Amino acid sequence: MFNDKLVIKSVILAFLAYLLVTAIASAVAIQVWLPEGVDMAQAQSLASRDMSLTALTLAIGASACILTGMLVTYMTKSQGLRNALALAMLITLYGLLSVFTHLEQPLIVHFAKLALPTLAVITGAYWVIHSTQAKLAG
Repeated sequence: MFNDKLVIKSVILAFLAYLLVTAIASAVAIQVWLPEGVDMAQAQSLASRDMSLTALTLAIGASACILTGMLVTYMTKSQGLRNALALAMLITLYGLLSVFTHLEQPLIVHFAKLALPTLAVITGAYWVIHSTQAKLAG
């Protein structure tokens, strides 16, 4: 399961893809959510207290983790989880940075930012590994 070669270039590219996808999707989500006629200071205050926006951004992050887990496994053509776990570690460190920059969020959100990336990336990687093995077997 961990015998595959670690390909740093693919892990870095997948992490950059994660950053790009989450930035674009979050910007679109915030523009859709943003009330009319609200200045920037009020918008930041509203965004920090709105749990629906927080849940939406967590869903965007989880979806991006699954997709990039699939991407890194597909790019490396690996049948193990070594590259996916390296990507999950990078995303978890990015989540740790987010925890320290958003201390006003509830504890459950902080926990999700640290626990969810590993589960989601491994899920995406597993889907690619499983579909590849099914194609080879069948």
